[in-house]
Amino acid sequence: MTLELIPHEKRVNHLRIKYKGVVVADGIRCPSGRIEVRPREKHFPYNRTNRVLDEGQLRKFVLLSEIAKER
Repeated sequence: MTLELIPHEKRVNHLRIKYKGVVVADGIRCPSGRIEVRPREKHFPYNRTNRVLDEGQLRKFVLLSEIAKER
């Protein structure tokens, strides 16, 4: 699985969550080490709720995206 956490160019603690070359969600790194995930509507039409996940949970959550189902 190719999951990348890319730091935002200008915003501190903000991330882009990329799966298989496509940005599927945005996130904010919390002081606790977890990530507040904001799914993009295009890739998560039924899971739009913001979530606070650790990296292991994030890997499982990304598998629910439309990108994971297509490919």
